Amino acid sequence: MLNAAAAVVGTLRIGETLAHTEDHLLGQPGPHRRWAWADGSLDEVKRIKTELGGTVNDVILAAITAGYRAFLLGREPGLPEHAFVRTMVPVSTRPPGAPKGGNEVAVMFADMPVGLSNPLTRYEAIRQQMASAKRSGTVEGLDSLLENAVFVPPALYAAAGRLAARTPQPAVATITTNVPGPQKQLYMLGRPMQRMLGYVPLGMNQLITVAIVSYNGQICCGITADYDQVPDVEVLAAGIESGLAELSALAG
Repeated sequence: MLNAAAAVVGTLRIGETLAHTEDHLLGQPGPHRRWAWADGSLDEVKRIKTELGGTVNDVILAAITAGYRAFLLGREPGLPEHAFVRTMVPVSTRPPGAPKGGNEVAVMFADMPVGLSNPLTRYEAIRQQMASAKRSGTVEGLDSLLENAVFVPPALYAAAGRLAARTPQPAVATITTNVPGPQKQLYMLGRPMQRMLGYVPLGMNQLITVAIVSYNGQICCGITADYDQVPDVEVLAAGIESGLAELSALAG
């Protein structure tokens, strides 16, 4: 497990003011939910990481960071430069081709730099953070998992939910799962399956979670949010797609 800098999620002193990004992400969820989805091309994500350096995971996390930035700016226009959102990332560590059965899951924490306005600066911050995690051995091989692995059973989603419930708050503001799906067309009763939608439940004190799943060349970020406290969940989804488009433009 990788422990990021010891600080309260997104809380820092800027002159005489305090920025509390977690105020918009933490709270007791009610009984109802909202869902939204952000879509992207796995080939385009691979192209971006090849041009800019880094990994598939870096590109996706940077796009999600852009989504949270758009979401928070919609509520807090004065978002300071050094604000961040801490996310817990449960990842499968099952090697490609390994026997099925059992769970091989690692957990890391990432600080998404939502206060940075420049998309390339945000990407570099994410890339350096993930590189440090890889050097520690925590998420070794994650990039190849997302690109090439066989389908990982949905047990990882359940593990993420249990971890969310047990993780002390406000240690993390949200959960972001990475689960590779099959990279070929699937059928049911002769009908092609068009999309695979990711889902991870809300933790006891969390209002938003994101589940990333890849399928047949597509990437889908499935967002689960509390119905009453996050009526603007679509802003987050649109921000993720916009963030990916920004990175695509930077990659040429």
